[in-house]
Amino acid sequence: MQNESSQTIQHDPDADARAAVAARADETLFALCENEVSAGIKLIIELLRSMPRLREWFLYAQKQPLCLQRLDELVEGKITIPPDVLAEGGQRLLAWITYGGIFPRRKREPIPNDPAQEWIDKIKALTYGGLSRLQVSKLVRFYQAGTIDTGPFMLANGWRQDKPSFALLNLTASYCKDGFRNGQPQLIHQLARAADFFNGHPPGTIGKVEFGHAIWKKLQILKYMLQNPKPTYRTGEFVWMLKAQNIHCDPKDIRDFCKKHNIALDSRRGRPTKKEEAK
Repeated sequence: MQNESSQTIQHDPDADARAAVAARADETLFALCENEVSAGIKLIIELLRSMPRLREWFLYAQKQPLCLQRLDELVEGKITIPPDVLAEGGQRLLAWITYGGIFPRRKREPIPNDPAQEWIDKIKALTYGGLSRLQVSKLVRFYQAGTIDTGPFMLANGWRQDKPSFALLNLTASYCKDGFRNGQPQLIHQLARAADFFNGHPPGTIGKVEFGHAIWKKLQILKYMLQNPKPTYRTGEFVWMLKAQNIHCDPKDIRDFCKKHNIALDSRRGRPTKKEEAK
């Protein structure tokens, strides 16, 4: 008779999965039952710990009665943040709360030939076939998302980073509110599709196979544009760029793609010369 102690114990992976889900459920229940005040305080502490500049401003604001008054009015909804201030964010937002919108500036002589300012001016002046860098970046995200809504795709991709930003936390909260409370379950469905797309692919490993040949060509064109800003592009340079990556693309398809997204093309024929590429 075989000794019972010598029998091999079969490992049940499903049991491990069920145990992990149960543990997660307990953790979620505990977090949701946490006192609202203590949860809020923990969030404030994490904000101040992660943003030294905000912590510095917070300590300064305690000594400014007018600043505290404006902050209190803002919290109570008596005043609202102007759209242009929200658009700039950061220092402008803190300045608006503290001083009514204007930082006290120290008098100083302008720096002649300031390389930092020259770099900023150069970046602002860049054009990508008539589009801004932000517009091209939006197109990249649109084609990466494919049949998945761009918003859920970007949201899921944001959570793949090592540490989520506070902007991502706020967006996630708003997104879940719309999905679960405001009767928009399709948002959650799209988010689940995005999660399935990323599943099993560490950041930086998704490529041509996952996106598909047609989308991959467009992504390579947009990537080339971001790396080579210029007022207009020639169809030939896109063709040769793709050919260097062993990607065949009909020039007509490239022209149609550029026309669809208002990307300015140089009408001259042929491959650009070395001198033209250097411009």
